[in-house]
Amino acid sequence: MIKKIQKFLKSLNPKNIAAEVHAIKPEESVEKELSLSDAERNFLNILREVKTMTVADCMVPRVDIIALSVSTNEEETIKIIAQKPFRFYPVYTKALDDAMGFVSMTDVVKSIYEKTYDLRSLTQEILYVPNSMRLFDLFMHMRVSGIPISLVVDEHGGIDGLITVADITREIIGEGEEDELAENTPHVVKLQDGTLVVDARLHLDEFEEQFGSFLTTEEREEDLDTVGGLVIYLAGRVPDYKEIIQHSSGVEFEILEATPRRVLRVKVRGKAEEV
Repeated sequence: MIKKIQKFLKSLNPKNIAAEVHAIKPEESVEKELSLSDAERNFLNILREVKTMTVADCMVPRVDIIALSVSTNEEETIKIIAQKPFRFYPVYTKALDDAMGFVSMTDVVKSIYEKTYDLRSLTQEILYVPNSMRLFDLFMHMRVSGIPISLVVDEHGGIDGLITVADITREIIGEGEEDELAENTPHVVKLQDGTLVVDARLHLDEFEEQFGSFLTTEEREEDLDTVGGLVIYLAGRVPDYKEIIQHSSGVEFEILEATPRRVLRVKVRGKAEEV
């Protein structure tokens, strides 16, 4: 089903799809006219919800934006990418409000490897959008422009947040389906201090193979599949950015990236000792 939705999203006609989405009928009317499967009805409900959402509902707030100064040297850039691995980074001159564009992690790493590192030459055009813009309208605008990242501005022109095509896609597809959208297998990055940066989609069995066995009997009996699921289970909710969640074994999970509905990346500290 998710592959069908991906194909549908890629096939949308930017010239008229926004109007069509905004004109989606109430559920009762649609169900009278169409014979829908549960999956199709669920996707239609998601579109109805997205129809009323604005950029402000989905953006990463300014305080959580990881950006690069155009004067950042190679060593510092490598350190930032290792600790905060994202696909794209805004680039600024003096401050974030003076953003000049964005760079992709792929281009930056390639330039460092080829010894041609120069952030200014790697910087690409970035979009600027108001926080009141409709989410689906921005999605279509980003498809037309081919620019995958936007900076969100407030009424005074200051930077209020950041949003990417991936952020919007997660909202459209919905929770629990993201694994099928992943281009790469969930991974673990080991930092120099021994801590691990872990993709929260990583399956707990795979994580324990690399980190060591530490789950309790009770946790093994729960319906927990991923590292993100375990963290939410321990916290009893979706934790906030930079929040540290303790496990009874002494292992700590620091939230590096999360949305209101799911944990995306965590930093793991401590020694795994089976409980």
